[in-house]
Parts: sequence; structure tokens; C-alpha cells
Amino acid sequence: MDQYNMTFYTVLAKLFYAVAAIDHRVVTQEIDAFKKLLLTHWTPIEIFKNKTNHDGIEQMLATFEALTKQVNPNPENYFEEFLAFKKSNEHIFNKNLKALISKTAHAIANSFARKNKSELILLAQLDLELNKQGL
Repeated sequence: MDQYNMTFYTVLAKLFYAVAAIDHRVVTQEIDAFKKLLLTHWTPIEIFKNKTNHDGIEQMLATFEALTKQVNPNPENYFEEFLAFKKSNEHIFNKNLKALISKTAHAIANSFARKNKSELILLAQLDLELNKQGL
């Protein structure tokens, strides 16, 4: 698939925010890690170089930043939203995309004082979901 829709990017941003916020705080290092990963790992990939997908990456950043301003975020709901989206759109989650999602999530969690228990649990659930084989 050459283009992803804006829902895809919004759901991914919510997933990455969930990783950062699962311990009920998002620190500058996590925000900076997310921005750096978008620039260094997402933007250079050929599939994301067209205008629509570039706008999608901008959407990911805007969504993530908006979520950081929330008063009572619910990261568990954002994670569940990602799982539901993935289940409904398995065909777009190829091996490379799954690896990029996992790498991004782990890097965000590692960016500040390594992974805590909440992050470890969420990342384990994410990795299990990403490694599921279609039936």
C-alpha cells in the first residue's frame, strides 16, 4: 500500500503517546525521542516520501503534541484503539512496518531512565500483537 490514511497516522501517534504516558507522565526526553524517530526513521522510508504520507507524519507529530497537553490522558484506551485498528487493517501491517512500530515504541520507552514496569508490560503486549501470525 503506497498511501495510508490520516486515521492510520493518528492511531499510531496515540499508540506512541500511550507508550510515553503509560506511567502517567510524559517527559521531554520521550517527546524528543519521538520527534527524532519520526525524522530519522519514518521520513526517509520511500513509502512515506509522497505528499499524503508526509502530511501523515506531520499529523502524527501534531496528534502526539496535542495529547501531551491533555489533563487526564488514558493511555490504555489509546493502546486499545491501536489494537482495534490493527485488527481491522491487518493487510497494511507488513513485516517492515511492524518492526518500525516496535523500534519506535521501544526507543520512546528507553529515552528516559530506561523502561519501567508499566512500559515493559505495554511493550510486551505490543510485541505480542505485532508478532501474531494471520490465521
